[in-house]
Amino acid sequence: MGFASPEVVTGGFPLAAHVKRVLVVSSMYPTAEHPAGGIFVHEQVKALRRQGLDARVVTGRPAWMSGRHPRTALRLLRDCVRAPWLGWDHHEGVPVARFPYPVGAFSRPWLYPWFYAAALRRWLPGVEDGFPYELVHTHTAFVDGRAGIAAARHRGVPMVLTEHTGPLRAITADWRWRLHTQAGIDGADRLIAVSQALRRDMLDQLRIPDSKRPWVVPNGVDTEFFDPARPPRSEAHPIASTEVVALFERLAQGFESHHGEPLSGSAVARELRAALAGSGLVPESPPDPWRAADVVHALWVGHHVDVKRVDRLLDAFAIASRHRPQLRLTLLGSGPLEATHRQRAQALGIAGAVRFLPAADREGVRQALASADFLVLPSETETFGVVVIEALAMGRPVLATACGGPEDILCDERLGVLMGNNLEDIALGLQRMAGGAPNFSSQQIRRLAVERFDFAGLAQRLGAIYDELAGAVRKA
Repeated sequence: MGFASPEVVTGGFPLAAHVKRVLVVSSMYPTAEHPAGGIFVHEQVKALRRQGLDARVVTGRPAWMSGRHPRTALRLLRDCVRAPWLGWDHHEGVPVARFPYPVGAFSRPWLYPWFYAAALRRWLPGVEDGFPYELVHTHTAFVDGRAGIAAARHRGVPMVLTEHTGPLRAITADWRWRLHTQAGIDGADRLIAVSQALRRDMLDQLRIPDSKRPWVVPNGVDTEFFDPARPPRSEAHPIASTEVVALFERLAQGFESHHGEPLSGSAVARELRAALAGSGLVPESPPDPWRAADVVHALWVGHHVDVKRVDRLLDAFAIASRHRPQLRLTLLGSGPLEATHRQRAQALGIAGAVRFLPAADREGVRQALASADFLVLPSETETFGVVVIEALAMGRPVLATACGGPEDILCDERLGVLMGNNLEDIALGLQRMAGGAPNFSSQQIRRLAVERFDFAGLAQRLGAIYDELAGAVRKA
């Protein structure tokens, strides 16, 4: 089998002034099993399509091999690199082709980029048939870089590479992984980093000439989905029209009991709850202590792994809650350290003020953000921090450590607070937010988030990069 080599893709590009067809190569993309995986790539492609570009995705589907059966593994390896083109599937309106590539058994992780590229190369004639793409946009250098180079060379078109991986040393510490990463960098005609911190990391750890220094284009957020005005997903109770009339008659009677005086929002809510409960249409529920008027609700969303530093967040919360007893903390997510963190909360005596919820889908995250007063992100390092801009789109301020990506996002004090990456600063930050979170303007936070991170604007920036690259090639 042939493998993509690390030389730079040069020459032979179509002389198009405006790119209209883009092939996106990304190992990160939603699947039925992992609907949130690579969601930022999917949303970006959707935004490009709304801008009028015909953007389509090719993504690898791991085919697991067993080391216990070498002959079967070798046969699967052969089948993957010879798999016939199966055509385009669709995911929420985006054409997607999922090609199999071998993993496991003797296919070690540092071999994946070669197998990945070889498997895609087999499909490229089918991809090109009916879709003569004019540019390749590859996401991540390590896994997708060589595959993106193969796709670009197949058509003689330029390649843009967006790097998301962080910390980058996780893939550059091993010389074999570094080899593939550098090959992807060398093969790109334009480099993009999703944050200034990642850009600095790339320049520090990889060989990048001045002519190819990365541009920074952040990840985006679906501001129509992450909108506080969007009604929550619910199983609505079917209510007959006569019941609706009767319900509003009861509400009217309740309003009259106030002798015509204007009702506050809380009074209206009480009347509505009483009428609904009395109607028998909605069961009464006990008071939720987490929704008490004086409670300040902090939310963390992520995976229970070392780099997220939930352990340090719990320690800081234990300190802060002694000074601000109205603080509550919800941890939304799962992971290998979840049981350890539950035990830590018990040992710190804060189990009554901390609740653990399982990982949620996007709707679950949106509803959790809607119920919170602010988001807290205590990570040791973050390449970007998509949940931060999701919180901002929901009008929620953010308390985050200066850990990379959030430093770009929270550059405006109207959006939240950046804190030092240590226990004392996190504890002080929690206390500050406990007293100040209500003073942030939800409307202003959302407006700034839409201006900076809405996918429509970011898609326009990417389109300009595509056209600039095509124009530069044309002049050459």
